[in-house]
Amino acid sequence: MALDIIGQGTATDRVFPKTQSLWRLKNELDDLCGITGWRTHDLRRTIATRLQDMGTPPHVIGALLNHSAGTGAAGHYLHGEGATQKAEALQLWETELKKILSAKTVSPREAK
Repeated sequence: MALDIIGQGTATDRVFPKTQSLWRLKNELDDLCGITGWRTHDLRRTIATRLQDMGTPPHVIGALLNHSAGTGAAGHYLHGEGATQKAEALQLWETELKKILSAKTVSPREAK
């Protein structure tokens, strides 16, 4: 779904490059959706929580959120991109997002 909107790219490309203003993009989303009072961090938290509930391992979620591998052995030895695992997680999220977007209404109870 995202590629339909943003075009093509590689597994390591960022959706929002550092040259783009997240505030400008957020304001555009506010106007498009008619919803205010949220932060871009809310999207990250929602996606991470939903992926966790769907069984995505925490290290894959962290990689999707562009977090470091951590300290100790993981930070020292694990330098892989995890492109396959990230792609699988994003496919799960695409399926979930299609369900959310196709719902007539969404209430906090229905979202769980």
